[in-house]
Amino acid sequence: MNKRVTGYVLVLVGILIILSVPNFTGAVIGLGNVGNIVSVIGLVFVMSGILFILLSNKKLELMVYEDTRRKGKEDVSYTMTDPELYFGGTGLVSLREFRNAMRELGGDPELMGVVREEYGGELKRIASQGTEQERGIALKFLGAMKEEFKIEEEERQNNVGSYSLPTDERREIQTGFKDWEVSPDKRQRELLNRYGIDYVPKEGKKHPHIQSRAYPNIKMTISSTPSDYRATKNLVHDIIHFIEDIRRRDSSR
Repeated sequence: MNKRVTGYVLVLVGILIILSVPNFTGAVIGLGNVGNIVSVIGLVFVMSGILFILLSNKKLELMVYEDTRRKGKEDVSYTMTDPELYFGGTGLVSLREFRNAMRELGGDPELMGVVREEYGGELKRIASQGTEQERGIALKFLGAMKEEFKIEEEERQNNVGSYSLPTDERREIQTGFKDWEVSPDKRQRELLNRYGIDYVPKEGKKHPHIQSRAYPNIKMTISSTPSDYRATKNLVHDIIHFIEDIRRRDSSR
């Protein structure tokens, strides 16, 4: 049961509780008998239901990335944000932790359904629209939920076909980002700006990332320390695919 349905159920139950109390208006004013207490309980149900409905309208946005500070295999370094705090309450969950949680939820179809409904759609969006690295990570998390998802071959060809950057532009990016540090230097910022991309520095618990000005929902997490990237070519590869994704969207406008 999702938040919206839960909200409507709570509101309905609250109204029924309130209506079951004779002379509700007078009872609330007195607040001195059982009827008053029951009425207050009904109001709590109604207010809780309204809160659930409002929360259901809030747009959920996930991010997936590789946290290479976590040494080990991909199931340790692959990370997903957890805005609903379903997994440990820290706001982050590794692929290993997610897989373990999914196995535990396997015996509870209702709870599994809630997780799939809340996170499945966003993971599919990332698997379809994210950078190559983000797509790979999102597919791993979808697999842990036993959610099948295939990127159509035609779309895959679009990402690497007519929207590919020319060789000279690829080389320019490779040269420009070969000396990547904690944040982009002047030359690197100029390159990003040319393609309508902004660098957003780390803020609180949010990781630094690059973001398309034309499509703010297209983001890519960037390492906050030079050692986070195992090789510069990984960063260059991701930036090139990020730009190509923007070009693909531009052509479909």
